[in-house]
Amino acid sequence: MILKKLAIICSLLVLSGTAMAVPITVADLGSVRTQSVTGTLNPRFAWYSFEVGDLTRLIINTIGSSFDTELGLYDALGNRVRRNDDAFIFGAPGCGIFCSRLVFGPGLSSGTYYLALGRYNTRFRRSDFDVRGSGVAGSYRINFITDNPPIGVPEPGTLGLLGLSLLAIGARRRKRV
Repeated sequence: MILKKLAIICSLLVLSGTAMAVPITVADLGSVRTQSVTGTLNPRFAWYSFEVGDLTRLIINTIGSSFDTELGLYDALGNRVRRNDDAFIFGAPGCGIFCSRLVFGPGLSSGTYYLALGRYNTRFRRSDFDVRGSGVAGSYRINFITDNPPIGVPEPGTLGLLGLSLLAIGARRRKRV
């Protein structure tokens, strides 16, 4: 009886490992747009959440990180969507060929996503936000690139200059007639 209880306790300890039911600490980036986030990986993983709307293309990479990175993307239910290690981005500053990259076309559904960043040899399991591995301190940079750039609003001075130009052209044409 005691051996049976001991075996159950040991198996529960082994099965628990470093898996997570949900990410413990998550930085919310809001609606995804072209931007970069930086930080220090300490101790094991960095988690970010973001919202995806109607995108034609989304690229996430770690160009500019100081170590060999790995990325894992999960949906709101904790199911792994995609992972990447070593995208071989030649000439990239920082991690060089050991940078990670995830590329999505228009098929990425709208919703909330969770991005996990780890170092070499991180294991991104298929479900339950289950990410395992050991960490190393180092600075990272995660770049989000979308084909939907923010719409620029002209400065008031630019609009005023445009209006004056149109008035001058109109006055000149009127003077000639």
